[in-house]
Amino acid sequence: LDEEIERLSAKWSAYMLAIESMDAASGKLREGISPKIAKNAGKLLGAMTDGKYAEIGLDTEFAMTFSDGTSMRDAAFLSAGTGDLAYICLRIALIELLYKKSLPPFIFDESFVRMDDARMKKMLSLIAKYAELHYQSLIFTCHTREKDTMAEIASHHHLAI
Repeated sequence: LDEEIERLSAKWSAYMLAIESMDAASGKLREGISPKIAKNAGKLLGAMTDGKYAEIGLDTEFAMTFSDGTSMRDAAFLSAGTGDLAYICLRIALIELLYKKSLPPFIFDESFVRMDDARMKKMLSLIAKYAELHYQSLIFTCHTREKDTMAEIASHHHLAI
């Protein structure tokens, strides 16, 4: 029984060392990519908000802060629609950084509901520009607002279920 305890203790120690090593490597990776993602997401958000929010900060856990031109604030300070916009910009920046050859589709499920019409139109225009670069986007919604706006700005395929 003592031998079995010793063997399992050694195995447990090896697992713990592996977990600690992976956590450290993950932290270093996040430290390395967070500034790049924040910079690209800030550019996108700046374009979507006419420069009002053009600087985003990310910590190693990818919690977001933003600058309103006077100070850095927590993302909870943003309106619901602007917060959704900021997180979409963050997701797009992450995809652009991680995927160079094989692009995953952008999937939006009721992602624009809390945005005003002007910001939703800007976001859909951005999505249309990415479509020209061969990014595929799937937008799921039970509203007609997105379909009507897409009809104004770009060619698209609409499927109603």
